[in-house]
Amino acid sequence: MKTLCTLFFNLFWLGIFAQTPGPETDHLSMDIQQSIDSVVQSDMEVSGAPGAMVLVTREGMPLFEKAYGLRNARSKEPVTPSTLFLTASVTKTITTAALLTACHQKGVSVDTPVGEILKDLPDELARLTLHEILSQSSGVLDHWPTRKKWKNDPALYFSHFGDRLVSHELQGVFSYTNYGHVLAGLVLSKLQGKPFEEAVREILLTPLGMDRTTYDVTGENWQNHAAAHRKGKVVEHEYTFPLVRSSASMFSTAGDLSKFASCFMNRGRFEGKQVMPEEVILLMSGKYTPVGVLHNYFGYPGSYYGYGLMSFSYANIPFVGHPGETTTQNLLFAMAPAASTSIVIMSNSGLFPFIRTFETLCISLLDHDLDPKSGSALVKRKGLRADINTAEKQPRTDLKEYAGVYFTPSISGDRSQTMEIYHNSGDLYLQLSDEETYKLKRLGNDLFSYASPHFKFEIELRFFRDEDDRVRYLNHYWKTAVKSDSQRLR
Repeated sequence: MKTLCTLFFNLFWLGIFAQTPGPETDHLSMDIQQSIDSVVQSDMEVSGAPGAMVLVTREGMPLFEKAYGLRNARSKEPVTPSTLFLTASVTKTITTAALLTACHQKGVSVDTPVGEILKDLPDELARLTLHEILSQSSGVLDHWPTRKKWKNDPALYFSHFGDRLVSHELQGVFSYTNYGHVLAGLVLSKLQGKPFEEAVREILLTPLGMDRTTYDVTGENWQNHAAAHRKGKVVEHEYTFPLVRSSASMFSTAGDLSKFASCFMNRGRFEGKQVMPEEVILLMSGKYTPVGVLHNYFGYPGSYYGYGLMSFSYANIPFVGHPGETTTQNLLFAMAPAASTSIVIMSNSGLFPFIRTFETLCISLLDHDLDPKSGSALVKRKGLRADINTAEKQPRTDLKEYAGVYFTPSISGDRSQTMEIYHNSGDLYLQLSDEETYKLKRLGNDLFSYASPHFKFEIELRFFRDEDDRVRYLNHYWKTAVKSDSQRLR
């Protein structure tokens, strides 16, 4: 691990790296403040979020910090800078950082099969490497646990469902999974010889002073939290049961996440101490699995999944970051190491990332004289091809090559969960069911979108190709379907 990281480290760092506002915004012009306020409030209105929190830091100091609206629509309590929000999948970023730090300390490589650490795993799960799990290319399937005993015991969950949770057809291609990082949490706990939360707290949270961050919705830290909201009403939080603790159930504040960002962008150092090894920073920021879909979730063209982070660019600014979403809360967390700047955008309603707020913050607050060719180090790994840098590719003209039936792998092994892409009169259509058919709009090579009444933004589709340049996969809302030889659905 150390040899690889030493080789790429220098290249990486040359490459990437409404309420009354606080004094941190006083130095900004009124035009900039009003521009930011306007887009935040617009995103709140569209999403139905009663509250939001925005924090931009530069070199560890607040550049823009403002709390908006209510953390609880029922009690009318306001959002404050210390309000806890559910981080959802940004939990994976913290889990990954803690796990890779533990691996570094104990000499464990990312190419290690998890079965060498977790001895009781079924064979197919045991053969998965840390690289495959952390880069979202493992083929692990998300299957909702229907029994309380599985929700409360990750080891029991994996023991019961076993090898049915692994799809060989999805290995090596980006297909987002929550339960892959559940395995990562089990590995961390085993390496440290401690319960998961205790291990994370020891490795990261305590050294970084992330004192408000918690996984416990009943503990002493559980105060001033943003309630979950759906359609403007307070509801129960999702993804807070023990099984997904390491994947999606961390609660944190904007300030705590900015401490992690400060450490990350300072080569793992925080307040004079080396909290994370430099090699961990590089590994997390690598470009392993092509994404390039759903820019609302940082899947801009040319984006990759690293380890618990995505690498992407906006306005010629290279970032690493991660979105976090449930149907009741949303979070965008991004770091621009070349500008020593981090951005945290939290809201208490889901299914609508505040990407317009993120882009407005970038345009308003970040410098634009960064090298547009810069980016995190590209650590090459074998995988499937994706034309994600569409501007640099020869336009593809044959739309018929995308047509076919695509099935979603499941633990049952059948192929009943299908969708169809068909070609008609020069256009492509997506048929999800007898009642749902949508005309696709081409955005670039292998990238399309459609408008759905179920979402408040256009949904992007990306096709992935095999090594023979044949269309093989369709990524729809970050879940990947496999092209089959079956007849058309219609």
